[in-house]
Amino acid sequence: MKIKMKIKSIFRKMLPHAVIIMMAMIATLCILDYYNPLMGFLTRGMSKALIFVCMVSVIIYVALKFGDKLKDGRKM
Repeated sequence: MKIKMKIKSIFRKMLPHAVIIMMAMIATLCILDYYNPLMGFLTRGMSKALIFVCMVSVIIYVALKFGDKLKDGRKM
């Protein structure tokens, strides 16, 4: 049981950092695509997968933070 809680704690601490890194990668792809649209940086499969993973990570992070606030009884 303690291992599960420890993994959950590590996941909660790492998730915001992972989201920031993915957003920086997406911003870099947007800049590259703006300066060189013929390369199609945002239309490749890897870019779409990165955007999808980032979106899911943000949704999970927001759900965890919302759950924490509800559990603590703080107002939103």
